Amino acid sequence: MSRELRLANVWILTLAMIAGLFLVACEDSPQDRLREAQRAIASRNADLAEQRLNEALKADPGHFEARRLLAQVDALRGDFAAAEEKLFTLWDAEGLDNETDLDAEGQRNRGLIRRQFNDLYRDWANSINQVDEPDLFEEVAQKGLERDPRNARLNAELADFYQERAERHIERGEKIQAAQELEKIDDLRIFADVRRDTRERARNLRREAFSEEARARFEENVQPELVDTDSYDPENEQIRIAVELTVDRSLDPASDEARQQVRARASQTLIPTLAQLAIALTGLELEEIDLSQLDAPEIGIEDEEFQRGRYQMTATFSLSGLIDMAFGYAEFERTRPHEADDADADDADDDADDTDSGDDDEEAAEGEEAGD
Repeated sequence: MSRELRLANVWILTLAMIAGLFLVACEDSPQDRLREAQRAIASRNADLAEQRLNEALKADPGHFEARRLLAQVDALRGDFAAAEEKLFTLWDAEGLDNETDLDAEGQRNRGLIRRQFNDLYRDWANSINQVDEPDLFEEVAQKGLERDPRNARLNAELADFYQERAERHIERGEKIQAAQELEKIDDLRIFADVRRDTRERARNLRREAFSEEARARFEENVQPELVDTDSYDPENEQIRIAVELTVDRSLDPASDEARQQVRARASQTLIPTLAQLAIALTGLELEEIDLSQLDAPEIGIEDEEFQRGRYQMTATFSLSGLIDMAFGYAEFERTRPHEADDADADDADDDADDTDSGDDDEEAAEGEEAGD
């Protein structure tokens, strides 16, 4: 082979190597693909973004940011459930539950996904027609608040949602259901005066519904017996109960102090009878009654006779007062903790301790990412 031919071959090989190196240098890196995907997402081009992200993942299958942005592509298409699934998968794959074991990068990634969850549930909730799919809206909004209880927008939207549902129940005469919707507002992070007003309105609705039922029970089960014993005045809705006591003969009937003393004792003897009447109006079947939780109605004295060693009194009280007494006790029974509730509350407290431990660090990580 001539010297000229050998030199030509060397030049060809050299040029080929230079061309190969040039092509390698020109080939986009995963970061280049990622930047193109971010621009595509910003312009709402989901298909191009997905293509570039998959190319980045082909070169680097474990690329955190590419996997995270794929969830954003799903959300961009309106497939929020798929986006949620991708985020949960990435969260678990990165071990982000163990907040105390994370390094600085892990803390940053945890904050990024946490904020993306917030955006996801906000956009998902906003995409749902609250009238056509109320249960789905409530479920998604509650998911968002589980992730970020301080989310002001979701708290406000849920409060409005519960208010509107309560109004529809009221229009249909469903007072208990309306009260149940309003009571959910008490758990939201909104203005204290709004929670107070809705709590009071819910209680009044429960009182109205209870009063209607209690009057029906009274007329059917209690009033006939009271009328037979001349113990009820239907026109004025007044109930009469006669009390007779044997008292200490040393008590002077002419003494105002002694009279007040025996009156107080006579009023106390009314409590079991009042309790029996009140519980009958609640419709509850109770094995035991906590008399300390019964607020007795205002008691009047129709007539009394105080002789040495003996006291007689005819006490009167209104049906509405008895119903209020019954309602108060029914509410005590409804809201008081039971054994099963205590166990559930203990489990919930344990879960809350695990979930809330890293909120401050996550918020700091989000602030750092926002600054970047």
